[in-house]
Amino acid sequence: MSKRKIVKRVLVTVICVAILGILLPRIPWWTPVNLEMPCSEIAQAGTLISSGKTVTIKGWELKYLFRKESELVLESLMLPSFSTPAKTHSDAPLTLSRNKPSPYAAFGMLWDGTEFRGIYISLEEDWKTCLISLDSGDHYYACSLDDTVPVSQIVETHKWLLD
Repeated sequence: MSKRKIVKRVLVTVICVAILGILLPRIPWWTPVNLEMPCSEIAQAGTLISSGKTVTIKGWELKYLFRKESELVLESLMLPSFSTPAKTHSDAPLTLSRNKPSPYAAFGMLWDGTEFRGIYISLEEDWKTCLISLDSGDHYYACSLDDTVPVSQIVETHKWLLD
């Protein structure tokens, strides 16, 4: 093999490794989120306002190789107080922070069809339970995949969001 071919192969290999090194950390892998969770509406003090509601969450979690924070793209979030499903704007997914033990925090902006609304979600691993707050309001939605989990336990798990 000639010296020129060896140099060419080494150069192509170095360029390919550099391109992979640049792109790989920036390309996410997608995990679907498709949940229908029973929930209760609670006040900031943790007192029950109403129960027997349902929250529907559909979208994608985008996980990156070298980032501690993931992103959450919501195609549809249906809360009891919404007349139509809300979603994240195409350029602004929710930031999902996983740099501490569960519960995790997701925050950002939602579009409800008429206006942008701020949202904070405190969630356990695999969405076992979550607490959702809109516009830093005075009421929250305490949700669980298992409807036998008491609201008081959900509030205790996600109490950081109520402070």
